[in-house]
Amino acid sequence: MIFTSGRKHIGGYVVVGAVLCLLLFWLGVHRPLQAASQEEWQAAHETSSQAAVIQRDREAHADNGKQDKKLAARQQQADAALPDDLALSRLLADLQQAALQHGVMLTGVSPGKVQREEELLRQPVQVRCEADYFSLLSFLKQLDAEERFLQLEQVKIQSTGGRLSCELTLAAFAMPPTAENINQTDGN
Repeated sequence: MIFTSGRKHIGGYVVVGAVLCLLLFWLGVHRPLQAASQEEWQAAHETSSQAAVIQRDREAHADNGKQDKKLAARQQQADAALPDDLALSRLLADLQQAALQHGVMLTGVSPGKVQREEELLRQPVQVRCEADYFSLLSFLKQLDAEERFLQLEQVKIQSTGGRLSCELTLAAFAMPPTAENINQTDGN
């Protein structure tokens, strides 16, 4: 019996020793390696993030020529929408051309007094016309599609025997003259 009980103690010591070895291995080797691996992973992730940011910056600034062209195109659109002068004769010609194109008969066009609103000049224009429903609709769509910014402020429509009599109040806008604009105009 002593012999068997000694074997039990030896087996217990072996199990305890194995557990202690595993614990020491886990604390002394595995855990520090896992922490170092985690730190390396984190450093690699931060480096990857920084590289991605640098790459995006390079891509964003690599095509400054393209960006400049886009900005120039947007500036041209803005200049067309808000020209340096009201150019009333050009506006009236565009209205006449759109009316002819869409089968609308202009019966009267009356420009109003130019007003200054904040940083813009505003030119009201009263337009009287006759058309059928679809012609009027296509005419208004054409005005909306114009390069120049036109604001439709009021619409009065009366139906007379299948035709529509319309009175539209539009407003055209322009940038007010500045010393720079005046000098450019004088130089041309």
